[in-house]
Amino acid sequence: MFGRRARAGLVALSLVGFAVACEGEAERTFYDDYDGGDGTAPIDGAQGGGDSAEDGGMGTPESSTDDAGNGSDADAGGDAAGDGAADAARDAQSDCGPLDTVENCSECGLACDTSKSIGATCNGTTCHYTGCASGYADCDKAGADTNGCETAITTTTNCGGCGLACNTTTSAGASCNGTTCQYTGCANGYEDCDKTAPNTNGCETSITTAANCGACGVACNTTTSTGASCVGGACSYSACDPGYADCNTTAPNANGCETPIATTTNCSGCGLACDTATSVGASCNGTTCSYTSCDPGYANCNATAPDTNGCETHVNTTANCGGCGVACGALNVASAGCSGTACTYTCNAGHANCNQTGANTTGCECSTPSCCGTEPNGTCETVHTNGPSSIGLGQSWDDCVALGTYNVTQATAACVAWKGAGGCSTGWTCTSASHQVYAQDVVCDNACTTCWSYGTAGGPYPTTAGTITSCTCPSGASLGTWQ
Repeated sequence: MFGRRARAGLVALSLVGFAVACEGEAERTFYDDYDGGDGTAPIDGAQGGGDSAEDGGMGTPESSTDDAGNGSDADAGGDAAGDGAADAARDAQSDCGPLDTVENCSECGLACDTSKSIGATCNGTTCHYTGCASGYADCDKAGADTNGCETAITTTTNCGGCGLACNTTTSAGASCNGTTCQYTGCANGYEDCDKTAPNTNGCETSITTAANCGACGVACNTTTSTGASCVGGACSYSACDPGYADCNTTAPNANGCETPIATTTNCSGCGLACDTATSVGASCNGTTCSYTSCDPGYANCNATAPDTNGCETHVNTTANCGGCGVACGALNVASAGCSGTACTYTCNAGHANCNQTGANTTGCECSTPSCCGTEPNGTCETVHTNGPSSIGLGQSWDDCVALGTYNVTQATAACVAWKGAGGCSTGWTCTSASHQVYAQDVVCDNACTTCWSYGTAGGPYPTTAGTITSCTCPSGASLGTWQ
């Protein structure tokens, strides 16, 4: 490549050569005239012709041949012609001016881009730029790079930079705002979790994993849960660590087995709260609730684990009177109640509740209307009989005297049981064979038909305690015994 000064030098040299050639021709003409027209030149003229050829390569045919007829001078002229053609080509190439400008970079007409490129320069081989117009980039730098910032970077194939293509595999509706890719949606099971510009990966994250379950960053619990997986957008677990349960299963259930189950609000399971309504001092060992005491009037009768009902039982009822399972008796009872510590009764006629110790659960256990002793430690009265029913007796009476006790009081009671009050008397004696007589230790009915003996008082007609006889004198007939 040649500059303007180089071309000017070539032109000057050409003019000099041309002038020398003309001068040699003039000398040749002069010498031709001098030699008289014999067609030969004097030695000086031949030398001049040589000089002419050396100077410009412009000699006449005569001067281009030597005495032997060789064309050495002609060959020299041909070499000069070839050099001239190359010079002409260079002159034509450089007609546009210097080839290191933005208008002609390495070749004529190869102009560097200035429409979308900033700060264009040429180093004689290729264009260089300091920057690009907004929304463009120099992606194709091949050759002289005359197209400069040829690529729009607001497309989904070049978003924010060369070759930054927006995702279309798991993303829908891709577009580019010149800085970052944007999407209208994601393929099923995917989410755009990493939105860092230019966001070419789009909906890059599968949301069907335990690390991203149903949404970005929703990680299933692995701290207190075992076998985490993601099913249908929600975490699922195969088991919980000991002492924990999955109580809140609301999707996506990322907290897993979040609940300690050794507390009084969740004892051995979700929502199994220990009782605090009628129980005192609740605690949980992870399996069951326990309590230090119960409120008055209550007891912990059902302690089956996890025992969340605590002191669930009223102990002022006839089924649980004063304690768990302490039931009031029903024997000979017209009605029953509970004071909170012991049973109370209204007894059927002829019966009494004499033993009232403890919770008094025996009911009206006595088949007598009254009791012996002092309540609540009373006993039932003794039931006596006045004789066999075969003779019209068999009536009974009750008192607090033991069986086998024979005295006037008991004998009178035996008679009164048959005849009633006022129908009996004592002090009978034998006066004569024709009268009603008997020994002294008897009680007889006033008609003296039957007597109850209570001892031996002497006399000719002894009696035996506890026997029943007739009043016929002198020896009453034996009718049986009484007690």
